[in-house]
Amino acid sequence: MKKYLLTTAALALLSNTAFAADLMGEADRPAIDWTGAYVGLDLGGAWHDGRSETLTNVAIHSFDDFDDVLGGGGGLLAGIHAGYDVQYGNLVMGGVVEAALANIDETFDDGANDVLVESQIDYVAAAKVRFGYAVDRMLFYGTVGGAMTNYEIVVTDRIDDRTGAIDQTLYGYVLGGGAEYAMTENVSVRLDYSFHDFDSQRYDFNDVNIDFEDEDVGLTLQTFKLGISYRF
Repeated sequence: MKKYLLTTAALALLSNTAFAADLMGEADRPAIDWTGAYVGLDLGGAWHDGRSETLTNVAIHSFDDFDDVLGGGGGLLAGIHAGYDVQYGNLVMGGVVEAALANIDETFDDGANDVLVESQIDYVAAAKVRFGYAVDRMLFYGTVGGAMTNYEIVVTDRIDDRTGAIDQTLYGYVLGGGAEYAMTENVSVRLDYSFHDFDSQRYDFNDVNIDFEDEDVGLTLQTFKLGISYRF
């Protein structure tokens, strides 16, 4: 009888210990499984800052330094994204591609009504690796990858009535991060920040009848986006 009671007590203790371990394990596990494909929409804003690598001086009337006019301008963007995540415990890794139409511009007037310089960005696209940590319904993540955009610069010589416009495709890298919240098993919302740095390209306005020397123009771009995703 004593042996029976000891055996029963041991089994009960083991059962309770296993149950407690299961409860602890469940508490540590995220409430949502992030593994799977997803698609979604983005809406946000952006700020760009152009730069001239060559810093050459030019002379069109009162305008003599191209680098001074490529300062920051802002605007809105709207786009789509698609990706796939794999979850290992609390760790989440995956990839995401994004594309957005943009209305990001800046205008410089030399003040003497001689020269007008306008810059415009119409789209931004990126392919990124995403890595994060899931806590309950939240996912905190960082991103790194490659990006591309267009950068159009229009120079107008008002005195001689000449205009030169060059639209280049720029390539570079992107770094960022954000937080995503799963409202349901299939629908999540995210707040995302990205910093883009694009390599310089040659802008030669001599080919469009504006007497500028060659300028190697680069660009940095920061974006803030609110997104909603549907997970399959």
